[in-house]
Amino acid sequence: MANLGTIAALVGARDLILADAYNHACLQQGAQLSRAAVLTYAHGDLEALETHLRARRSHHRRCLIVTDSVFSMDGDWAPLREIMSLADAYSAMVLVDEAHGTGVLGHGRGLVAALGITQPLIQVGTLSKAIGSLGGYVAGSKDLIEFLRNRAGTWIYTTALSPADTAAALRGVELIQREPQRCDRLWQHIEHLRTVLIQPIHTPIIPLHVGDIAQTLAIAQQFQSHGLFIPAIRPPPSPPRASASPSPLPTPLTKSQNSVPGCVTTCQNYVNRPNPSANHELSLRSPSARLEWDVHSIK
Repeated sequence: MANLGTIAALVGARDLILADAYNHACLQQGAQLSRAAVLTYAHGDLEALETHLRARRSHHRRCLIVTDSVFSMDGDWAPLREIMSLADAYSAMVLVDEAHGTGVLGHGRGLVAALGITQPLIQVGTLSKAIGSLGGYVAGSKDLIEFLRNRAGTWIYTTALSPADTAAALRGVELIQREPQRCDRLWQHIEHLRTVLIQPIHTPIIPLHVGDIAQTLAIAQQFQSHGLFIPAIRPPPSPPRASASPSPLPTPLTKSQNSVPGCVTTCQNYVNRPNPSANHELSLRSPSARLEWDVHSIK
């Protein structure tokens, strides 16, 4: 809802949106609802983004570049520093969705903080993952927030969060600030998996490529027999391509946990297959602590 209202308030029929092809569905829907001209650029392709800016920016009143910070199906980062440089060069705004960066990167503050970005941008995120509550947020300049309070329909016409949800969100933010060891422990688990899985791991979202739907479901059941809840992700949430699925790591997971060796072996068998023809995915999750898992849950 935060993305839908913010994008539609910032741009309209006379404007241009440039969006990463792998953006989350809420960003895509927000772009469509805005009535702006929408162009997608190949995932993380800065050259393609600049080509669009060079060809189309001067034809539109405003331009908004929209990207996830951490991509929910692949776990990689947006090249945000370079995007900000292009935005400065072509007088474009940048909206970054930190749904999967909050509580994970930048000591819990997200990719913007991790990269030390100080230029003005629109930072959107959720309160329902690492913060452990409900709803979403928009962070930006005082003028931006005042503008959105008066123009964002999803703010104006939506009932406010309940006192309990608000208190939970505030407490979640406080925990991220006061207990950095939680984030540190998560990254220790990520580093551990880097040593046993022969593939780059940038975030707690780890892509595992699998084959057809039946095979994907069968492998998910195999993981479950090891005590790990790993639901199969397939179209439409995951596009029909050889792509990644979210593999959130639970912070309570220990390296000595009995289910881990068998799970890792199974992961290696599929991740290291030559020439995978995957178009369906698995998500590496654990039921060991539901609240911990909701930190990195799949939408």
